[in-house]
Amino acid sequence: MIKPKKISKLKKVVAIYLAMMILLETLQPMQIYALTSGPTQPEFNSFTPIGTSDMVDLASGDFNYNIPIMDVGGYPLNLAYNSGITMDQEASWVGLGWNLNVGQIERQVRGLPDDFRGDEMVYENNLKQNRTVGINVGVNAAYTGFDALQLGVGLGVESNNYEGISFKPSYGIGFNFNGNVSVGMDFSSSLDGGATVTPRIGISNKMSDNGCESTSLKSSISLGLNSRKGVENLNVSASVSQKGETADKFTNAAGSTGYKNIKDVSAGGSIGGSISFNNLSFTPSKRIGFRNENFSFNGALGGEVFGVEGQVQVTGYGSYQNIADEYKKKKEKAYGYENTEYKKITESGVLDFNRENERNVTQNTLALPVTNYTYDIYSIDGQGVSGMFRPYRSKVSSVYNDEVVDLGQSQNFGAEVGLGNLFHASADFKKAPSESTTGGWFQNNNVLAHFNEKSTDKKAIDYEPVTFKMVGATIVDPETIYKDRLYETKVLRVDIAGNQKNTYTSAYTLSPNQNYGDREIKRTKRFLRSQVVQKITKSEALRDKFIIKNDNAEPHHTAGIKVLQADGNTYVYGETAYNTNKIETTFDVSKQNGNNTNGLVKYNGSLYGNGTNTSDEYVNRVKTPPYAHSYLLSTVLSSDYQDIDDNGPTLNDLGTFTKFEYTTVPNYQWRVPFEENKATYNEGLISKKDDQKGNYLYGQKELKYLTRIVTKTHVAFFDLEDRKDAIGVAGENGGQVQEE
Repeated sequence: MIKPKKISKLKKVVAIYLAMMILLETLQPMQIYALTSGPTQPEFNSFTPIGTSDMVDLASGDFNYNIPIMDVGGYPLNLAYNSGITMDQEASWVGLGWNLNVGQIERQVRGLPDDFRGDEMVYENNLKQNRTVGINVGVNAAYTGFDALQLGVGLGVESNNYEGISFKPSYGIGFNFNGNVSVGMDFSSSLDGGATVTPRIGISNKMSDNGCESTSLKSSISLGLNSRKGVENLNVSASVSQKGETADKFTNAAGSTGYKNIKDVSAGGSIGGSISFNNLSFTPSKRIGFRNENFSFNGALGGEVFGVEGQVQVTGYGSYQNIADEYKKKKEKAYGYENTEYKKITESGVLDFNRENERNVTQNTLALPVTNYTYDIYSIDGQGVSGMFRPYRSKVSSVYNDEVVDLGQSQNFGAEVGLGNLFHASADFKKAPSESTTGGWFQNNNVLAHFNEKSTDKKAIDYEPVTFKMVGATIVDPETIYKDRLYETKVLRVDIAGNQKNTYTSAYTLSPNQNYGDREIKRTKRFLRSQVVQKITKSEALRDKFIIKNDNAEPHHTAGIKVLQADGNTYVYGETAYNTNKIETTFDVSKQNGNNTNGLVKYNGSLYGNGTNTSDEYVNRVKTPPYAHSYLLSTVLSSDYQDIDDNGPTLNDLGTFTKFEYTTVPNYQWRVPFEENKATYNEGLISKKDDQKGNYLYGQKELKYLTRIVTKTHVAFFDLEDRKDAIGVAGENGGQVQEE
C-alpha cells in the first residue's frame, strides 16, 4: 500500500510563494535601473567562445551554459549564460546573466584616454577661505630694577573658521647670574598644537673697557620640544658689539686743550641660525594655486609705579588663504599616453601619468615617488581571436606637472609706548609680498634634452612613436635596446651637481666611472610580430571604407582598430561606442545625515550649501570630453579578400567577408548612484565631525545594438524593441527618467 508523503505546512507556503514570484516575474518583470556599468555597456563586458563546453567554471564554481544558435556565412553565433551574477550587474539585451555578443574591443581607460590630443578637460574647485585671527597678551614684571628674576605670563586667543575658538596660555621664568649668564624656560599649550617647552641659556661678557671704548660678546641657545612633534627646532645666535665716542680736539686761547662735537659710535656683527627637525616640505604634484595674506601687530606698554616695573605686550596676527580665481573653474588641455610629445612646455595642459606613493619631499628624502604612465588597456574578443594588448612608446620621455604659482602678502605693524621717569615711543611697519612656484625642472637640467620628445622631431618614415603589442605574445626584437640603452637590470642615476643657488643635472650614469648621458633611449626599428594591431584615426578613416565615422570623434581620436591574425584573417573593429560626457564630483556634505548602512547621503540638489559653518565647503568637479569606450566588430575579412571597387565589403569583392551592422541609441544618461539628489557617502574621520564628503559619477553615452549580419551568401536580421528595463536617469542629480 502506497502511503502519501506528508509535507509540512511551512514547505507548502514556501513552495507557493516561490511559484507566485516566478509567475509574477514572467508576466510583469521588475524594472531595473541604470545602475552602473558607467561609461561602458553590459553587452560588451563579456564574451563566450563558441567552443566553450564546460558547464562549471573551474575557478569559481559558477554554472555556465553555452547554446549555439546559427552559423552566418562561416561566423558562428551563440547564446551564453553565467550564473555568477553580482549585486550591481546590469542585464544585457537578452537578459540578466545571458549574453549574445559577436565580438568587441573593450577599452579600460586609466587616467586620461590615450588618444586625447588637446581635448579640453574642465576642472571646478571650491574651498572656503581659511581664516585665522589671534591675539596674545603677555605681562612681565620686575622690582626696583632687580632683573635677576624675571617672570612672565600670557594668554593667547585664536579664532579659525574651520576649527573654532581656541585658547593658548603661556608662562615663562628666567634668572640672571652676575649679569653674564642667564637661563630660562618658556611653556605654552594649545588644543591643536599640543604643549611646547623651550629651555634657553644666554652668555654675555664685556671683553674690554678702557673708558672710551668697550667690546661685548653675547650668545644664546634654545631648544623647542613639543608633545606631539617631538624636538621642533634648535636656535643658536652670537653677536659682538663695540661702543665708543668720537670728538674734535681743540686748544683755546689760554693754551689748554678740550673736546667738542662728542658723538657716540657703535659697530658690531651677529650670526645666528635655526635648525628645524620637522618636515618643512613641498608636494611635487600641485594643481591648485592659492592666494595667501598675512598680517601681524606688535605693541608694548610699560611703566614704573613705586619702584615696581611692569610691561604689557600685545601681539595680534591673522592669515587668510583662498583658491586663486583662475583655478576655481579652469579648462585644461589633456594629452593622453599616445600623444605625450604634443604637449608643449610653454602651454598649460595635463599629461597622462601619476605618482606611486606620493609623499612630502625634503632635502633629506632619499627616494622620490615612482612615476608611472597611466596607459589604457584593451581586451579583444571575437570568434577566433582573443587577448589583451596595450600601447608602448618607442622612446623614454619625460613627464611633469605644469607650473603653479602661489602669491602671498605679509604686513607687519608695531608700536611701543613707555611711561614713568623716561618716556619713549616707537612704531614699525613692514610689507612683504611673496611668490612660490611649483613646476617642472627645465632650467639647468642638462639631462632633459635626452628625454624630450616633440611632435616636430624628425622621424624616419618607418618610425612608430607608439606600438600596440599583445600581452604575452611571442615577438622578435631586432634591436638590443634593453642591453645597450636600458642596461638590463642596472639602475640609471642622474647626477645632481652645483650648490643651493645654482643646481644643475649632469649626465646620467650607471656608476661614477660609466657615463651614458649622451644618448637617447629610443627605438629605431619595429617589433616583428605575428599578430599586428593597427590603429586608425578619424582623419585616416576618411580614406578607409571599413571604418564607420562617429560624429562625436575628433580627427585625432581612434576611430577603429584592425587586427591581422597569423593565418591572414583580418578583424576590423570599426564601429565605436562613445561616452559623450563624464562628470566626476566630490563635495562637502557635513550638514547632511549620511547613511553608513546603504552608503548614501542626500543633498540639496546643488554642490554648494551642504556644509556647516565650520566645514571646508570643498567642491571638486572634473568634466571629461567624449571618448570611445568600446570598438565593436564591424567586419571579418578572409586572408584572400580583395576590395575590388574600393567601397568596402560588397558582392563584387574577391574572397569572403562577414559584415556586422549596428543601430545607435544616443544620449543615454547613467549615474552612480541612481537615486535622485543622493551621493555616495564618505564619513571621513570619526574624530572630526565636519569632514564628511559625498561623490557621484554621471555621464551620457551611446548604446549600440546589432541589427544585421551580412555575408555573400547569408543575411541575419535581429528584430529589436524598446526595453522596459535599463532605465536611465533624468539628469546629473539622478532620479528616474520620466517616460513620454
